[in-house]
Amino acid sequence: FDVGVEHEVVTVFVGRIDPAELDPAPDEVSAIDFMDADRLDREIGDETRFTPWFRMAWPIVRDEWNPSA
Repeated sequence: FDVGVEHEVVTVFVGRIDPAELDPAPDEVSAIDFMDADRLDREIGDETRFTPWFRMAWPIVRDEWNPSA
């Protein structure tokens, strides 16, 4: 990735929720997309959907995250 010289902190939250329980403020959230790790692995290269910082962080998160926990 050609991301320059910035020093970014990337925070990734992983969780489980019933989508019916979500009630985001429409002036703050325009869309929500749920995906499992396999789908994210397939789509992570899409530069129009994911920031360079998240694309760099995802392999670390994926390798350390335990979906069965």
